[in-house]
Amino acid sequence: MNDSPISNRKSNQGSPDLLEKIVITFVIAMELLILFLLVQELRESGFRATDKVLILLGIAFIPVLFEIIRRFLRVSKFVNFKVGELEVNINRAVDEKVQLRTKTLERDLEGKLSTAEQALYPILGGPNHFAKDRLDKGTLIISSKDFPANIVAVKLLTSFLKYEKQEGRLKINEINEIIPIGGTLTNYAAIKNGWVDLIIDYTGTGCLFFNVNYHTDNGEIKTEESILDTLREVGRERFQSQWFKPIGTMTNYCLVVKEEAAKESKQKITKISDLEFLEKDKPVRLATDFEFSKRQDGFLGLKERYNHFGFETVVCSFKERYEYLEYGKAEVGLGHTTDSEIQENGLRILEDDKEFFPNYSEVPIARLDALKFIEGLEDALNKFSTLGIKNKHLTRLIKNYNRDSSSIDKRASDVIKELTANQ
Repeated sequence: MNDSPISNRKSNQGSPDLLEKIVITFVIAMELLILFLLVQELRESGFRATDKVLILLGIAFIPVLFEIIRRFLRVSKFVNFKVGELEVNINRAVDEKVQLRTKTLERDLEGKLSTAEQALYPILGGPNHFAKDRLDKGTLIISSKDFPANIVAVKLLTSFLKYEKQEGRLKINEINEIIPIGGTLTNYAAIKNGWVDLIIDYTGTGCLFFNVNYHTDNGEIKTEESILDTLREVGRERFQSQWFKPIGTMTNYCLVVKEEAAKESKQKITKISDLEFLEKDKPVRLATDFEFSKRQDGFLGLKERYNHFGFETVVCSFKERYEYLEYGKAEVGLGHTTDSEIQENGLRILEDDKEFFPNYSEVPIARLDALKFIEGLEDALNKFSTLGIKNKHLTRLIKNYNRDSSSIDKRASDVIKELTANQ
């Protein structure tokens, strides 16, 4: 005999089933007996509804009534359970909505504080009166913005300058990095006031910052060379800096959706205008960082250009954009065309069918003083733009950076070695 707790538990669990079978067998037997007596009474009474017949019919119906009550109680418990579960789900949904709204407000506040900090930076920092002395000693400072695509591009530039120094073509003692230093305003203020000497920025961002119209009178986007000519002129006059040739990559803004959402809509979604087919009773939610939500070449202008349907921003950090898409907190996400997450998550880039976004070509920008004091720097930056860096290099490095940021220096150096070997 097995006296283990497991066997005892199994036998205890099985006893209610056995008891129920005995009860059901007894009830069926009683029903058959009552039906037999009922038939006999009907024969004797000539099939008339005598008192005995009515009593026997009532007794025969009692087990049926009990079975109906038993089943009703089971269904009632199930309904109560489902109602309770529904209440829990509703509470959970409300909590998630409140949490999402709270997080959006937090990110919005963080963004406003960051913008205020960036706006105050040139005022509080002021000009760096020791910048020329530093450059005269051969020390160059490079900074980046605070998102992976820009960090990776700056790492490639740093690796190339170190290579040029090693080859003896760049006369410099030291290269220092500030990665990241902050957003667009901080980088521009730092380079204007001499706190940094070299950055990589984007033609589209330059148009916004310097108030350069990148559309022709017909509404078409101007050629890149035409835009660069204007940026070089404005950069020299207002920021004492030089815009060089694009390095060959573009980190363009784009809107992305989940592939299954694009296929399940009323019409196949391939372009931004098609987002109206995602609309139901509420606006399309766009997961974006704070800076894009407040930029004229971002959400503000996008909403004006595509004005036939509603947009609602869900402000989050740069890293959270794709998580919001994955977990249904937004229908559309702001992306960069070089983001590795687009391919990894099987997302669809929507065509900008109204040509709202300009191209965001990566361009090295150097202070004029740095070009004057550092021998070989201008030649090195011109050469950097002809290395043959492609979007595939950026995307691969961004993917590696997201997984392990500590290895980015070596990986960027490996790309530069590969490209310079082919020169």
